[in-house]
Amino acid sequence: AVVDTIFSVPDALLFSLLVEFKDKNPPLLQHKTYFDLYTDVRASIDTVHNDGTIKTEVAANPEKYILVDKQLVPALERLRRSGRKLFLLTNSYWGHTDNVMRFLYGKHYGPDRAARWTDLFDVVIVGSCKPAFLLDKRRALYRVIPNAAAAADAPPPVDGILTNTKGVEDVPSRNPREYLAQGKIFQEGNWTHLHGMLDIVVGSQVLYVGDHMYSDILRSKRELGWRTMLVIPELEHEVNVMLHESPHLSQLNELRILRDELDEWVDRLHSQADAAITDNDSDSDSESPRALALATELRTARADSAAVKTRLALATKAYHHAYHPIWGQLFKTGYQHSRFAAQVEDYACLYAARVTNLARVSPEMHFRCMDDALPHDRIEESPIRRIFRRRMGGNEGIV
Repeated sequence: AVVDTIFSVPDALLFSLLVEFKDKNPPLLQHKTYFDLYTDVRASIDTVHNDGTIKTEVAANPEKYILVDKQLVPALERLRRSGRKLFLLTNSYWGHTDNVMRFLYGKHYGPDRAARWTDLFDVVIVGSCKPAFLLDKRRALYRVIPNAAAAADAPPPVDGILTNTKGVEDVPSRNPREYLAQGKIFQEGNWTHLHGMLDIVVGSQVLYVGDHMYSDILRSKRELGWRTMLVIPELEHEVNVMLHESPHLSQLNELRILRDELDEWVDRLHSQADAAITDNDSDSDSESPRALALATELRTARADSAAVKTRLALATKAYHHAYHPIWGQLFKTGYQHSRFAAQVEDYACLYAARVTNLARVSPEMHFRCMDDALPHDRIEESPIRRIFRRRMGGNEGIV
C-alpha cells in the first residue's frame, strides 16, 4: 500500500506495530503472514468506519478527537460577507457531519447557537461518495430533511429523511435561490447538481479546499478544472524546520559547490594527463616528469573529491533527519521532489497547513503561480556552465 494521504497513517501505524509484535513473539502469530496482518488491519479499519464505531466515539468525545482552529468560523464568515458562495462537500453522512460542525460552531458562538452552523454555507452535500461525485453525472441527488421523523411517534433518524430531487430542475423558474429556499442540505448527487445550485458556468470559478489528494484535489482539478487548495498539516512543521536549519542548508550548498569545483578539477587534470602522455615521445618507455606530476595531483584531487562527497552525504542525511528521523523531508527525496510533492505541484493550485490561512489576506487577493523552470532556465547556476565558461573564456553563446 502507498502511504501518501492522512487516511493511510492509521493503516501504516497499526501494521508496523503488528509486524514488530510478530517479530518479537514468533509463536503467537506464526499462523499469520505479514500479508495476512495487513489484510486484517485494512478490514478492521473498514469495519469501524462502516459500523459507526469511530463516529460514535467522536460524537461522545469531540474534544479528544477534533482539533479546533479558532479562526475557522470567522474566516468562513468573512468569505460570506464578501459575496462568495460557500459549499460543504463531504463523504460523511448527515449525522456525523452535524455533530462535528455543531461542535466547531458551538466553540465559537456557544452551544445555544451550535445548530446554526449551516448559516455558513449556501449548499451542504453529505454522503457525496467522492470521487464518484466528481466523475459520474448519472448519480441521483436527494434532499436531506434533518429533523423529520418517519412516523409521528418516532424520533428523527440520525441521518435525516431523504426525498428525491433532480436539482434546480424541480422549480419551474430553474432559479437556484428559489430552489435552495426549500432546503439546502443534500446527499449524494454529482457535480452538475452543485454547479446548477451555485450558478457555476465554468469550473475555474470554484476554489475547492480538501485534504485528500485523490478524492478531493486530483479529480476535481483534472476532470472539472476546479481551482484547488490542498490542506497539508505537516507543512507547518516542514517550514519551521527549514527556517531553523537554514545555517545547515547553507553548509550543504557550500559543500555542493566545493564538490562541483573538485569534480571540475579532476576532469581538467585527467584531460591534461592524457595530453601529457600523448605528447610524450612515443618511443620512450618512461612517463615525462609533467605526466608523473599530473598523475600525482590527480590522485590527490580524487581523494579530496571522495572526502568531500562523504562529508556531503553525511550532512545531507543529518539535514533530512532534522525533519523526521525515518522519513526525512515530506517534499524531497534527495535533491528531487518526492512523489507527493510532484502531485502537489501538478494538482494543487494552492496549498497550506490549514484552510484559515486564507483569512490572513482579504478575499480580493489574487494568487499567482511562480515561474516554472527547466534546467536550461537555470543555466547560469549549472556547474557544467561554470566549467565551460572558465575553459572557453566566458563565451556567452555556450549552450
